[in-house]
Amino acid sequence: LLLAFIALAVRVFAGSNAHLEKRGGVSAAMMLNIKGAALAKNGVLTSCEIALIGETAGLVSANCLDSPESSNTSYEVLMYKSDNDFKPVRYALEKSDIHVHPGYDSKTLVYNLAVIEFNKDATD
Repeated sequence: LLLAFIALAVRVFAGSNAHLEKRGGVSAAMMLNIKGAALAKNGVLTSCEIALIGETAGLVSANCLDSPESSNTSYEVLMYKSDNDFKPVRYALEKSDIHVHPGYDSKTLVYNLAVIEFNKDATD
């Protein structure tokens, strides 16, 4: 699992994220206009920022996510295009879009990292 997690992150960082690009998502032009991204849980904005690492992927702290057993939690990526943008572009996340580092320990916060992949269509 650790190797799969590292391989996913390396593909995204290296720009060879063809499997992610096929899914659509944020355009390169839009990436230039993005001022920030944050995680929402059950429709409520959290204080968890997302570091965008590609047009359709980002990094978030794993402790921002509920345990995998919490099947009723829904997540969205909110992207803000300007400092005064009060209507962000919203991308729904499915459980399969969230890849928590396999070494993550919720007690010690070791490997407190997750890669998230955005759905191809904004949910506005």
